Amino acid sequence: MDKKNISFLLSLYLAVFLTLLAAGFLFAFIINWEDWFFGIKLDGLPAGIYLFSKAVVAALLAYLLLKYGTKQFLLSIASLFFFLFASSCRFSPASGISGPDLAGQYSGSSLSS
Repeated sequence: MDKKNISFLLSLYLAVFLTLLAAGFLFAFIINWEDWFFGIKLDGLPAGIYLFSKAVVAALLAYLLLKYGTKQFLLSIASLFFFLFASSCRFSPASGISGPDLAGQYSGSSLSS
């Protein structure tokens, strides 16, 4: 395989991954309007807008990657920043990881009986 074919296959893989990511965000948008934004839990309309916008951005990046194959490098860098943003929104700057505190959920007395 030459370099052009490998580049095309990698961009196709990235487009498929972005499409699956957009479908996941859209599924979360339809089922449950709840998401995290840098350690802040979003509910209701703000979460719906945020989930829908993430789905649209992921789908748009996948579409642009398939349509404009000549700009693969630029779109791949944009996709990388989108992945970094989408995954960093799960982490809270203060506590490290967001979400409920599961460490103190079970007490020793309830597990021993």
